Amino acid sequence: MGNSKQAQIFVNALSIAAGLILVGTWLWLDAPLKSRLGASHQSDSSIAGADFLHESAIARLENQLQNARALFDLNATSTPSLFDTHDIDLVQIQFLDFLNGEFLDARPSLFGGSLSNSSESNFNALSHWNAIISDAPSQTLSSNSTMNYVQVGRVARTLIIAHRILYDTSDTLQKLLSNVSTKSNNSDAKVDMKQSLTRIIDTATDALFPWIPPTFTSIRSMQTSLDDSVGIVITGGNHHAHLMMHLISTLREEFNCTLPVELFYAGPDDLNAAHLKQFNQMTNVTTKDLHQYFPQETKRWQKFSAKPFAILASSFRTVLFMDADVLFFRDPREILENDVFRRNGLYYFKDRYYHDSAFQEGSFWFREINPYMSRYGRTLSYMHLRRTDAHGTVHQMDSGFIPLDKSRTGVLLSLLLACKMNSADERDEVLYKKSYGDKEAFWFSSEILRVPYEFNPYFGGTLGRKDRVQSFFSWRGIVCSSTLLQANEKGEPFWWNGGGILVDRFKPYDGEFVDFDAVGIDPVGQGTWWVWRHPMICMNTSWMNVRWLSRRHKQMLRRFEGIYRRKILAGNIE
Repeated sequence: MGNSKQAQIFVNALSIAAGLILVGTWLWLDAPLKSRLGASHQSDSSIAGADFLHESAIARLENQLQNARALFDLNATSTPSLFDTHDIDLVQIQFLDFLNGEFLDARPSLFGGSLSNSSESNFNALSHWNAIISDAPSQTLSSNSTMNYVQVGRVARTLIIAHRILYDTSDTLQKLLSNVSTKSNNSDAKVDMKQSLTRIIDTATDALFPWIPPTFTSIRSMQTSLDDSVGIVITGGNHHAHLMMHLISTLREEFNCTLPVELFYAGPDDLNAAHLKQFNQMTNVTTKDLHQYFPQETKRWQKFSAKPFAILASSFRTVLFMDADVLFFRDPREILENDVFRRNGLYYFKDRYYHDSAFQEGSFWFREINPYMSRYGRTLSYMHLRRTDAHGTVHQMDSGFIPLDKSRTGVLLSLLLACKMNSADERDEVLYKKSYGDKEAFWFSSEILRVPYEFNPYFGGTLGRKDRVQSFFSWRGIVCSSTLLQANEKGEPFWWNGGGILVDRFKPYDGEFVDFDAVGIDPVGQGTWWVWRHPMICMNTSWMNVRWLSRRHKQMLRRFEGIYRRKILAGNIE
């Protein structure tokens, strides 16, 4: 008995000491953290505010120490469910935040947030898991409920939780599995637990993604089939052939980027034999008919909806997805060394901060189906549209260039959910009625599944020609074009889409090229207006956000023009 008391005293003393150390560390890190968050997300955070940074550090640390002790105390007993109303959505969100490490982090979790409030200080991993596992059998999707995204979200979160516990190999997950197994009422303990998780995964996969077979037998087989390859994925057809050939040629010649390319199209009507022959003559380019992958679904896709399915079907582990009409000012491989990408395995770019009366319902709908937004999600401008706004911003993401590492469970599951949102029934009846095309589905899915994601800090800008007259009389910067320009995290021009260097991308052989002279970079969003002057759109912003195009960039554009003349107009494709 004496030894037991001494041991308990030692554990308590150790916990107190750890708590004091963590409090000191928090106080030391708190101010720099606030400044870092404010700097890296200044544009959206200025809209949303950052009230979460002012929570009690001591209460949060006490909560997290309690959670950590409960997790690793294998002799502890499971507490009763803490949710009388059985709010399974909140239970799942808290458990995912727990798996993402929020309970061990003394600093506020940017992508979580559900475990740091004092009202949730009684979080218990085992109790939450029991609630999740008990609710799983009731999570079915009938033909009438596949578009009920509240239920879809629950099934998807159950799937990612089960998949991570069964297959991810971190010490935390293995100890949790051991803890859960020892408390199981089943006689076979750990073996039975793995069988239960396998059944949950199989049932949820079949409900959400019935089109995976026969291309893959399971999500796990999809994941384990990936090697260490990095490659470029492009989607397009006959109308985009000249743009895709030019894109690939500029990457090869300007940046010496020899990454393999997989070009996905939708059958012979989408890309004819002549164009197929041209692409297959290009070095390290492979053409793939998307109809041969996930045929139950991909034979029904249209236009934008091909993107997530092509990324999923690609043989590459790390995919650099590119729209057919993008071009780059910088080597796209730079994104692979970006701290955000290395941390999360994906990187998202913002669309224009565009005021429009269309698609406003999308913001309200997403808040309804996903009521427990992460801290990061709450800072995004898209989530702060109000019904009283006459013209709020309705575009959050631009999907012209998306890097993803599919070997990461969270990235792969969020990609699968984005595919579901772009499936024929779901996109026509839900997503495309509430948003413009495929693009929002990517970050919607990451947010629903609590998969860490971050946007580039700059909003979409433009590459075009400066309207000198209007700019002079309005004391503003006005740049007009049909392009959407993206800056890198330093505010330097990175890539753009909208037709490359052509005046009219639908007239590939008239040899008429745009004479770009200015760029508009948008670091804030608010204070920028977009005005249509068909076929162009003009960026009206602070004069400080408009720059004359540099000599280096003008010279690059001249080289791009030369490549187009040699490769496309002269037909010298290789």
